[in-house]
Amino acid sequence: MTPPAPPTEPRLRPWDALRFRDYRFLWGTGLLVVISLWMRILATSQWLFDETGSEAVLGLIGLVQLFVQIPALLWGGAVADHLDRKKVMLGAQMGTFGVLLALGIMSGAGVLEPWHVYTAIGI
Repeated sequence: MTPPAPPTEPRLRPWDALRFRDYRFLWGTGLLVVISLWMRILATSQWLFDETGSEAVLGLIGLVQLFVQIPALLWGGAVADHLDRKKVMLGAQMGTFGVLLALGIMSGAGVLEPWHVYTAIGI
């Protein structure tokens, strides 16, 4: 008599997680957020360079982001732990949309200034 075969673990396939509707929705919206973030980075950087012609102005973008993101990362985690994460994510995305909409309107009206862009990046 042969000994029974050891139990095998179920095989995990790379796309199994996408079977779940909520995960597909989360992944899809995350992808859209990343695409819009990079569009914002490209558009604001190009606009600032076209307006000023200075590479130093582009470096200042990174400095502004650094000083804003460090405290935001520290406090953001604590806020997300105490509040409903869906509402925090929705609020952050709606705030970002509002800021980008304001930048677009100011650019279309021809009143956009570099300090507006730095303020928007800081928010």
